[in-house]
Amino acid sequence: KSIPEGTLFNIVGFGSNYQSLFERSVEYNQENLKIAMDHIQNISADLGGTSILPPLTHILSTPSQDGIPKQLFIITDGQVGNAQECIEFVKQKASSTRIFTFGIGNDVDVKLVKGLAKAGFGFSELVRDHQVNTIMEKVMRQVKRALQPALTDLQIEFSPLLKVSQYSPSILPPLWADSRLLVYAYLSDDSESGNEMFIYLYFSFCE
Repeated sequence: KSIPEGTLFNIVGFGSNYQSLFERSVEYNQENLKIAMDHIQNISADLGGTSILPPLTHILSTPSQDGIPKQLFIITDGQVGNAQECIEFVKQKASSTRIFTFGIGNDVDVKLVKGLAKAGFGFSELVRDHQVNTIMEKVMRQVKRALQPALTDLQIEFSPLLKVSQYSPSILPPLWADSRLLVYAYLSDDSESGNEMFIYLYFSFCE
């Protein structure tokens, strides 16, 4: 209930399979909030084991609406046998999505929880069995992080004197408050030296 009015949201439950509450993300308003709250009240752990790669594939392969960067909150208390595969997939695909994770319980897959958040430019929180009373505090901390403004649609341009053959990452992810972006460029041997050279960064500001 702490996200701003007008925010787009959806809820995806996952286990051995996954189910989305809405066909696509919808506007956060009182009508859709009631639908979501009714849905949450009836949620039960009836989707089988923990298979997180299929819903990740679905969510990260779905284009952002109106160019708005996605914020993905993952809550899990399970273990997976392909944690590294999931993390590597997020590294490749989360160019416009920031991932925040919650690991619940003493038996949660810590590598998965921390790895997904790191690969998705976000943060992780662990809630052990004896820390149940700290859940709301940690949820609000994550929501506050997610509501930070971001620079999106980043594009980089090098001055003509810099003969750049390629640079990495070729697709620049959103840049969030208190985060940094490293770009590596390969200069050709015929790059000119001894003159002023410029690198331009173009972006949109998303609140």
